[in-house]
Amino acid sequence: MASIHGQPADINFLSPLGYKFTISKLPNLEYFVQSFNVPQIGLNETRDIQTPFNKIIVPGDHLTWNQFSVTFKIDEDMYSYFELYDWMVGIGKPDNFGQYAALANAGKTTGQGVQVDADLVILNGTMNPNIKLTFYDIIPVTLSGFKFDSTLTNVDYITASASFKYREYVYERL
Repeated sequence: MASIHGQPADINFLSPLGYKFTISKLPNLEYFVQSFNVPQIGLNETRDIQTPFNKIIVPGDHLTWNQFSVTFKIDEDMYSYFELYDWMVGIGKPDNFGQYAALANAGKTTGQGVQVDADLVILNGTMNPNIKLTFYDIIPVTLSGFKFDSTLTNVDYITASASFKYREYVYERL
């Protein structure tokens, strides 16, 4: 029987309950976040170089960063929903160029511009910060609708979801 070599120092599993997601531009959303999916990353296609004897596989050289999504409860004053809605309207400038200009003039460093950064802090088993993922230059790409229904017998509070694109994310051990 083979012995175990290199046993990990921490054998606790990652809990899906321990996280905190923050975007400075969306302070109300932060409080109501229900779920967050850490997005997939990938390398572009590999190339195969054919030799007379065998194929040599060459790895891709560019990363692809999939979008991430957040599901959140909507508060009764709808602040969590409309702060994201207003951001998207500003980017989409449906009425005039001034809507976009207001965001662009705010600048990225203020956390109020067109593109902002976001943090996902992952907590350990004792609910202390463990790892921080920072998503750079995020922008919202979708905001779901929601449904009112007077036929419900239980109050299921309304949730919405939003998807974001970003330049890249990096991690930091805390």
